[in-house]
Amino acid sequence: NAFLSDDRVKQGDVIAVRVENNLDGLQPTGSSALGPVNFIASGGGYVAFVPVAYNRETGDYTIEVQCGEAKFSLPVSVEYKPYTKKQFASAEELPDAMPETAAGTKQYRDAIWPLYDTQRPTQLWQGIFQKPVDGLIRYEYGMGSLLPGATVSQRHSGIDYAATANDTPVVAPAGGEVVFAGNLALTGNTVVIEHGGGVKSYLLFLSSIAVSGGQTVEKGAQVGTLNTDKPLHYEIRIGSQSVDPAPILAGSSALYR
Repeated sequence: NAFLSDDRVKQGDVIAVRVENNLDGLQPTGSSALGPVNFIASGGGYVAFVPVAYNRETGDYTIEVQCGEAKFSLPVSVEYKPYTKKQFASAEELPDAMPETAAGTKQYRDAIWPLYDTQRPTQLWQGIFQKPVDGLIRYEYGMGSLLPGATVSQRHSGIDYAATANDTPVVAPAGGEVVFAGNLALTGNTVVIEHGGGVKSYLLFLSSIAVSGGQTVEKGAQVGTLNTDKPLHYEIRIGSQSVDPAPILAGSSALYR
């Protein structure tokens, strides 16, 4: 049997694709225009987590699953999710604004983009993800930013948390493996944690880093610190597609179904 956690989802959601009663123990494979369909073992069966990004076009999609000779075409409908827009006077005031240069962009692409295609074949987290830092939400996922004279907004791919004191601890939202830890011109001190199945946490603009690449971390383990001069930008991505961290942190995401 193959089935979806939901057949109607909104932009920013996650879809869980489950394969059960796989008596031969064959590894399922899958594909979809929505994003990667990478199966990992789960509860005697297999599960894949499919992203629905904030900018995914609404409409009908299918998730194709094959397990041995069995094939499934699972329909899912993506619905529009309203978002707020905020006017900014200049590009320097935009969320996560950093000086962008050709060298900085190349550095980021070389370090981060290859991670989109990697995954660990098992689930490395347990329980519900926790907020990575004790801070106030400054910008929400999917928020639109408008510059003077612009009619199209730039969208925000994560949640920004502002610290109220310097050296505020930043922790791993869930268990996993640190797949990148270093300083990048575009995103400052950056930590990326693989949680399994291609689900990754991206923690950007840290004031310091307390972990190194290849290190295994438990939920709540300190990975760095945050100062008051720059908010933490927290993303959850599956493959290259960002999803809304809010329902994941609230325990209502299909990540747990």
